[in-house]
Amino acid sequence: MNTKNLIVKYGLLLGISKVIVELLNYAFGDLYVRPWWVGLLGFALFVGFIVWAINDYKALNDGYLRVNEAIKTGLGISLIAAVIGAIFLYVLIYYIEPGFIEKSLEVQEQLMLEKNPDMDEQTLEMALDMARKFMNPFFLFAATIAGTLIFGLIISLIAGLVMQKKEI
Repeated sequence: MNTKNLIVKYGLLLGISKVIVELLNYAFGDLYVRPWWVGLLGFALFVGFIVWAINDYKALNDGYLRVNEAIKTGLGISLIAAVIGAIFLYVLIYYIEPGFIEKSLEVQEQLMLEKNPDMDEQTLEMALDMARKFMNPFFLFAATIAGTLIFGLIISLIAGLVMQKKEI
């Protein structure tokens, strides 16, 4: 298996796994307020698949690994998983749960008022206007890609530093 196949394999596995977690979250009715287990499971899957792939990459290279190879592998996997996640988000927002954005804003408003019951109407509207700007499809898509890539960079850098072994 070459590096490209390894990246595609683990990127698809990670992306599909994260979609399954989101579908479970949706099935349990926790779409608007993410429970702790969704974040923890998503984090574990992300770290697990990237570390597993970097370890496989190292094994394919006779036990040798440079940090830049680990980063390249991790970012490739992250990019594939991010695109899958962004596509799923689009499908979720426009086909599975068409009222997602409006309902998310309602939930945010309720949470803001619970945390700060003395918030005046003007401050609340300003906060909701800001949230509306970030709830557009382009921003959500870009934030999904960027966040996943940044997280993938950090995980693959750490894994690469821990697992590196240079040829002498």
